[in-house]
Amino acid sequence: MGVEEALNDRAVVTVAVGKDRYREQAVALARSLRLIGDPTHRVLVTDQADADCRDTFDEIVKPPNSVSPYLLKLEVPSLVNRRRILFLDSDSLVFRRLDRIFRLSEGASVAARGRWISEGEWYGELDENLPKIGLDRIPMINGGMIYFDRERCGPVVDEAHRVAENYDATGLNKFRGKVPDEPCIAIAMARAEDARLLPDDLDTMNTGTGLIRRMTLRTDLNQCRYLQRTW
Repeated sequence: MGVEEALNDRAVVTVAVGKDRYREQAVALARSLRLIGDPTHRVLVTDQADADCRDTFDEIVKPPNSVSPYLLKLEVPSLVNRRRILFLDSDSLVFRRLDRIFRLSEGASVAARGRWISEGEWYGELDENLPKIGLDRIPMINGGMIYFDRERCGPVVDEAHRVAENYDATGLNKFRGKVPDEPCIAIAMARAEDARLLPDDLDTMNTGTGLIRRMTLRTDLNQCRYLQRTW
């Protein structure tokens, strides 16, 4: 596959539904991609697009009305007509081109960054809940970045939907009273043979949770610097 063909086959997608601030965050994400010169097709899934959204995104898609906002990322492969899709949370900023993430995810049906865990707490006590789920371990993923291969991800997405529909049976905690996407996707990935866990130590995604003092952000210089507490 040539470079141009590969670019035409991929998209970066975010979701902004409800409050205006989500659309403002999405616009900032799109602008960061544009500032660093990333050529990936930019798609916004939103219920209300303004002029800034139309200016910064290549394509705007309406979300299905029947799906919880927390699970909308599972709908992305059915809404976007590109084979290789990278979902990013709307409150993300990008400091490097996305080529490396697409390269690391190539060949996987679904990919996310994280690590395998078999004990401790993640949406509840794993010692109690893993036997209910039928797993010995689970990938603790960050749902802020999920890769989908549109031609191959169907079984994983369908399984994640099944987990969501029967979420109470897992024993896992909800998030603000709603079924969260991360454990549903994680369980589906654990049950799939072609899903891929991108190692935590890859410098592909970082969060400011536990921030100490000031954060320096320079998307124009590909720089993000900060100190944080580790847990």
